[in-house]
Amino acid sequence: MTRQPYTLVTRRTIPYIVPMAVGTVTPEYFDPPNTLGMWIVHESVLSEVPPAPVENPDLLNRLLPRVTSILFSDHLDLMRESSVAHINRADNRTAAILTGLSCERFLDDLLACILWEEGVHPEDAVRDYKDSAGIVRRVRRSFHSRLPGWQADRGPIEDWRVHIVTIRNLVAHGNYEPSDDEIIRGGDAVVALVNYCSNLLAQQASAGRYIRSAYALMSDTGLRSRSAWNSCIEQVLTTYEESDQWEVLARWKDATNRLRADAFNEGVAPDERSSYLMAVVLPTGGQYFVQHDRVARRARVIDHQIPLAPAQASTWQLLLREIRRSPDFTEPLVNTFFDVPGSPTALTDWVEEYRLVPRAGVMVDGNNLRESDYQVGLH
Repeated sequence: MTRQPYTLVTRRTIPYIVPMAVGTVTPEYFDPPNTLGMWIVHESVLSEVPPAPVENPDLLNRLLPRVTSILFSDHLDLMRESSVAHINRADNRTAAILTGLSCERFLDDLLACILWEEGVHPEDAVRDYKDSAGIVRRVRRSFHSRLPGWQADRGPIEDWRVHIVTIRNLVAHGNYEPSDDEIIRGGDAVVALVNYCSNLLAQQASAGRYIRSAYALMSDTGLRSRSAWNSCIEQVLTTYEESDQWEVLARWKDATNRLRADAFNEGVAPDERSSYLMAVVLPTGGQYFVQHDRVARRARVIDHQIPLAPAQASTWQLLLREIRRSPDFTEPLVNTFFDVPGSPTALTDWVEEYRLVPRAGVMVDGNNLRESDYQVGLH
């Protein structure tokens, strides 16, 4: 409880806050939790979450998806590790590398949020991350047109390039040993960069753009402190919380990261041996069958004449009739088949699961399943 940065024993990422519930369990009775709170695991992060009991359960419900989805928190953990290297181990080279990675992670997350809110598909978003000239060029190209007021040659962006990117490259390519002052200036530049991006994003949110991205980065507290909060933001966020789009954004980021890995031949290839067969029934009356690899998160359309056992086929037909009779059948439904005695015939190549599998959606507008992808297997 020294409130000082600690040295990692394992590479597991520890969240900076965790929810806490206090109850009582004895051999005679169980007393449900009646106290909710948030426990700050470590305080050496760029965060101002106050240690206090949570009197309003709604606050806990809003914070939980934020913590589990790791929205705008990866860069905080990297800065903590940089602080560990600098303060505890006097390892300024590692501190400089981690500071650089922290900014890259933050800017990547910021771009991901913005692209997601623009309705860009993961397959198209990968192009925004491809740049052989490096992150400086990518940042200049990606944010200048999206965040009016963005100045790449002065202020926090120039400080980031000079005090973080340049020092990081000197360490990585020239075995340079940064001074304590250079590490401290780099840490200050990180804070300035985050604040600068937050200010520009708040201006856009106030005008009705990138509201979800702004809220993901700075919450209502940050928006109010920048005098950006208004009724339009509140209306959008009411729908946002109800539709649980924190998880949608997290899936979008995961899909984009998988496609980025594929671009460098580092992705996980789908394997039909570990895949499941499933039927997707559409409210319009049609259905199609897919092979789904839940590890690689890919799916492909297969021929509807799948080799089911007699008992499986009979049960499926009964279930299908019940589904179509239901008055609540308004969204696509899925039935998974296990231990199918035979191999299906693939009709398409593997694609990201959200394009074929319901409830795996990644798009902010809900436009996930693509008829052009499953049309070949529709019957």
